[in-house]
Amino acid sequence: VCPADLILFFDVSNDTMKSRLLGRAASSGRADDNEETIVKRIEIFNVKNGEIVEHYKDKVVR
Repeated sequence: VCPADLILFFDVSNDTMKSRLLGRAASSGRADDNEETIVKRIEIFNVKNGEIVEHYKDKVVR
């Protein structure tokens, strides 16, 4: 693996992510695609993603 020269960050609000995932849930058939689980997934994503963005803060393009 080589060092990253550039990091793209697509900034999307939590509400937009939730809306998109709930839309997907309607057709996915997954039992765990519900609002409670999606909100937890978004929280975990934000924590983990924040760590990555912080690590690469000098290379992030928003």
